[in-house]
Amino acid sequence: MKLDDERRLALIGSLGHGLIAHLRDNAIDRDAIMTDRVVQWTITAPLYNIGEQVCCLPDAFKEAHPDFPWCKIVGMRHRRVHDCIDTNWSIVADAVLSDVPDFIRRLESL
Repeated sequence: MKLDDERRLALIGSLGHGLIAHLRDNAIDRDAIMTDRVVQWTITAPLYNIGEQVCCLPDAFKEAHPDFPWCKIVGMRHRRVHDCIDTNWSIVADAVLSDVPDFIRRLESL
């Protein structure tokens, strides 16, 4: 089933809120993201899925909202999927702890 844009945006929001809640509910901090392989695996799945859904948004939609980091989100997904050995967990920690909450908040304002 192909998602329409509204449902795709809702899914991105749901994935983001789920990731944020998981971090909060399990007291996952930067140190855990940097060192705990189970935490790393746990946060990677939502990042894959958010990136995949952003990738599937129409170019016209992304061009209409150029202030969102669409390419960076998709790029992180590609890096996690295709180059998982060379992961810079500091970048991932920054994204998960700061960028994802801000992105989801801004996305909901659309």
